[in-house]
Amino acid sequence: MCNLATDCHDNECCVSNVRPIGKRQTSFHGHCIPLGKVGDGCLVRNGNATSRPTELVFACPCTPGLYCHGDHHYDIPLGEIGITDAAATNKGCNSATECLDNECCVSIYQPLGRRQLHGHYSGHCVPMGMDGDGCLVRTGNATTRPLDVVLSCPCTPGLYCHGDHLYVVPLGEQVFPESPTMESSMRIPVKKTNLAFESASN
Repeated sequence: MCNLATDCHDNECCVSNVRPIGKRQTSFHGHCIPLGKVGDGCLVRNGNATSRPTELVFACPCTPGLYCHGDHHYDIPLGEIGITDAAATNKGCNSATECLDNECCVSIYQPLGRRQLHGHYSGHCVPMGMDGDGCLVRTGNATTRPLDVVLSCPCTPGLYCHGDHLYVVPLGEQVFPESPTMESSMRIPVKKTNLAFESASN
């Protein structure tokens, strides 16, 4: 039994005993669970946290050096679920200036409501969107690389983020970046993707 991560070992976090039914439902007690290892299930919104959460959570982040890779399926209200993977070890960042020129700094958290959209959060360096990658319409077609922590990287120059009329609240419409010359009938079926935070200035 635990109430905070301090009640657990250093390689564990405190996971709620109660699954939330809605966004407002919380739990005051949990049990100690080890940080995610390769092949474990994870939540994208907190799986890539750079430090162990001190508060009660609904899923542990990955062990340092591992990454929560979204599998395009969503568990409402918890967000996108995924699998812990060793293949992607993205560098942590607080600004795109800490990333490579072809990367932006994407938040490690996915907001659950509009009030969380404008918080300042740390992130990890993610390459700009390529053909077939997920994107957010609101940021996908930016003409310059954003320097702040964002929800999703814009497309690589020469690609565009074409809306598919599917929305993730509160993030907005999401889709795949595609070549401007691609015919509508050739577009890849939409999959949900790993999303994070947009700059507070937007």
